[in-house]
Amino acid sequence: IGPYVAAATAVVACGARLPVLDVNTARIISRVALGKDPGPRYSYDPLLRRLAERTPLGREELLAALDFAAQICTKKRPKCGVCPIRGMCKYYKSRAF
Repeated sequence: IGPYVAAATAVVACGARLPVLDVNTARIISRVALGKDPGPRYSYDPLLRRLAERTPLGREELLAALDFAAQICTKKRPKCGVCPIRGMCKYYKSRAF
């Protein structure tokens, strides 16, 4: 089992609050905090790992983040115009919409 599966399982099944870094949470963290998409080796990025560690997620937060990434903060065409956190998002602020 890798770090993501272990953390996600502990969060969802056991009610733990842990940092969870997968492609979806990495995309949200990177866009909001850094203003860019994460690189392909996001799980090895020390800055993304530190940011994720500063934001441990509980079950509801993790599930909400996954829904948010699937519906709003999508990989190809993010819906920044309707994003509820666009006011604090560096990715949104760096784009001309």
